Amino acid sequence: MNENLECDLNQEEQSLVLKDSIFSDDVEWQAKKLRSHIFLVEKKSKSSHASHEPITSGLFRPSEFTGLVRGLTHQKFDGRMTVDTGDATKILYFKRGQLVFAGSTLMDDRLGEVIYRAGLISMDQLTEAAVLVERSRKFGRILIENGTFSSTQLWHALRLQVANIFESVFLAENLYVQVVETGEMA
Repeated sequence: MNENLECDLNQEEQSLVLKDSIFSDDVEWQAKKLRSHIFLVEKKSKSSHASHEPITSGLFRPSEFTGLVRGLTHQKFDGRMTVDTGDATKILYFKRGQLVFAGSTLMDDRLGEVIYRAGLISMDQLTEAAVLVERSRKFGRILIENGTFSSTQLWHALRLQVANIFESVFLAENLYVQVVETGEMA
């Protein structure tokens, strides 16, 4: 555990306040649990008397978002984090604190676009496979069926896609984030 980390238990509100050099100056993070499945994450200025009304989401800068992800990783979080970047919605799925999958509404985050930009397929291969995509027949399955990728190559391509989606979250100026435990993922 980080020796610089200060933890104060607020007995009145049953919440934990975290203060550390990894967090932005003049900001405290407060983590609470609401009901049985939704984590509350609040941030407030130390100098202001911010309201302690429960929230299930919040607006973050990328530097603040980094601290949130570190905390979820450290706590071995199981669940999903929905991130609105302003131009897209991205969903990050965690299992025991590890990022295991990601999805995005942005066209540039689609599997075909990611592996084309990485030089793993040609424009012709991208176009040929994209034409064959149907609701029940996904892009990756088509790459395997037509011999463009093996199952192992598809696995590595999917890992690349997840990494690209995750990294792209940090390019936004502000992020609107909602965190939900596994019990709410059904």
